[in-house]
Amino acid sequence: MENDNSLLLISQSVQVIKTAILCAQERTARNINADILSLNFAIGGYISNQMKIHKWGSGIIRLISEKLQLEMPGLRGFGYENLKKMRQFYENWNAYLIGAPSATQLAEFENGSPTATHFENTMLQQNILSSAL
Repeated sequence: MENDNSLLLISQSVQVIKTAILCAQERTARNINADILSLNFAIGGYISNQMKIHKWGSGIIRLISEKLQLEMPGLRGFGYENLKKMRQFYENWNAYLIGAPSATQLAEFENGSPTATHFENTMLQQNILSSAL
């Protein structure tokens, strides 16, 4: 009888652990997707703003993409077409989003202002605020 009880407890323990793992994996996938969307939006905004400030044409996106590929070999997802789509994403949705990550935050990195942790905390705070609204 005790052996049956032990098997039941082990089975229940496995189910609890399995549920915890699956929930953590689901949360991680949601967080990764949110981070990717935030990054793509911020990059699109940065490119869009830089194009307006410097009066660059759309050819600059190809140059940025090529330079990224040279400086970060093997980088995927940041080719010409994707960077162009990121800019379009920002330009199409910027007016509708409250608390969206600011593209100027990327410009601040260029000037060496905030640390990466500050940038991540600001993005996190904005995401928390926008989800609370």
